[in-house]
Amino acid sequence: MEKKVFKPALAVLDSGVNDLDEAGRLLLSGMKVKTPPEDLIATFIGGGVSILHARDWVDLPILGFMRPARPFEDDGAEVRYVFLVISPKEDPDAHLIALARVARIMTEKEVRECLDKVSDSSECLGLLERYSG
Repeated sequence: MEKKVFKPALAVLDSGVNDLDEAGRLLLSGMKVKTPPEDLIATFIGGGVSILHARDWVDLPILGFMRPARPFEDDGAEVRYVFLVISPKEDPDAHLIALARVARIMTEKEVRECLDKVSDSSECLGLLERYSG
């Protein structure tokens, strides 16, 4: 069995956020991590996907996901999906591997379609868990 790259911790669906700062604050609060919002780095990977990420004192990479109620713009790009990856401060490789996994799974049309259709948070977390390793 493949080692888990991240632990899905939170899924927020149809949130009324209007920008990445608001999305980051909401995900950090829901995931109960102490990372300051200003420490988050935003990486837009195309296809409407933005990954907010940072390294902090966690045991393994944890993942949050948000699907806004309506796409919003960030630096001229449409954002339809927001991920938050918090990785162990002492393990930069785990951070890069988790970011790469999110980028890879979001290139799959099937995953994007499922994330568009999912109707509750637990179902969404289950989907993300299937792709975590």
